[in-house]
Amino acid sequence: MRPSRLIRGLGCAVALAAGLVVVPAGPASAAAPHCSKWIYSYNIILPAASNGAMDCNMGRGSNSNAVRALQSNLNLCYSAGLKEDGDFGAATERALKAAQRKDHTDDDGVYGPKTRKAMTWFRDSAGCVDDFFS
Repeated sequence: MRPSRLIRGLGCAVALAAGLVVVPAGPASAAAPHCSKWIYSYNIILPAASNGAMDCNMGRGSNSNAVRALQSNLNLCYSAGLKEDGDFGAATERALKAAQRKDHTDDDGVYGPKTRKAMTWFRDSAGCVDDFFS
């Protein structure tokens, strides 16, 4: 009998006792940590996780310097007109969705690795740069 049928037939408790462990795969974005700070990399101020990873997630309700970095970039490269307060509220979500639509990525209002790669970023004296992370 295949393990998947065994687990369905016996239930999780018996399957675990038998030494079979099945962990369902979550969405790819679930693997990325939460953005909590900003870092200066590639001459760009970018949202990052506490460990410095640029592949991080944040969305409505987040409040951090990572949000402030995102808001600044949305203002500089997308003319969003946001208050750079570090609060990922309705205005930041709307501005991010507009940027996502402009950059032809899912307009879900959540910042993550795909959005970071698709976005235009303000890069020091070069101004706003497209496709920098592609």
